[in-house]
Amino acid sequence: MRPRRWLLMFALLALFAAGCDGKLVGRAEEMRLGHEAARVIEQRFRVCQDEELQWLVERIGRRIAANSPRSDIDFTFRVLEEREINALSVPGYVYVNRGLINATNADPDELAAVIAHEVAHTTERHTAKQMERVYGATFLLNAFVTENANINALAEIAVELALRGNSRQDERAADAQAVRFMSRAGYDPYGMVRFFERLLKHTGDTRGLNKYLSTHPSTTERISRIRALIEKENLARKAVRSRPSPGVQIADH
Repeated sequence: MRPRRWLLMFALLALFAAGCDGKLVGRAEEMRLGHEAARVIEQRFRVCQDEELQWLVERIGRRIAANSPRSDIDFTFRVLEEREINALSVPGYVYVNRGLINATNADPDELAAVIAHEVAHTTERHTAKQMERVYGATFLLNAFVTENANINALAEIAVELALRGNSRQDERAADAQAVRFMSRAGYDPYGMVRFFERLLKHTGDTRGLNKYLSTHPSTTERISRIRALIEKENLARKAVRSRPSPGVQIADH
């Protein structure tokens, strides 16, 4: 096995084997990690060149980001030319697959739910906290690679974690923050409920759906939690009804 593969394996093991409560990854490091991880993503996957789809996702994303607590982050939103129903994020970058946009029929509220969920992973520092556990748990990164290779290796780890999905606790936190962001941005927070209900009925290609149709917690439990939070905090009523224009018509290439 190549040294880089060993490094990634041990660092991933360290991630789950130990913890660190200190805030070791500051904003600059977090953004650098996100930038390098985005480079890895765009080397692995083809960025969609459909300007209309890109505009749709970017417009929704910027509206969501403007209503999040991390105004210090200049988010980048991109569409990937992938058929899987999936989205992923690394610090400062959110990627939505064409397959997910197709599955939602470009519904603005459902797309806002997905994008807000991914934005929340950054605002809650989920990737950064995972990296902190790596830094606090292992000497491997400093022992075997140079500084430049360090960040490259960590970027690859961040991408793998984003593709695998987050912990149950982080997913719940992202769901909760997402519906709050949606409400502040004027999107119907029940769009998240409809998105999950749509996935439960999905009968086509299920690749990529494990991130959403999980059993721990179950998707139905997730829907119940989201509904309860929306009702408890009156998020639907608080949503500013300055709605964006309807979703664009899309072609399934």
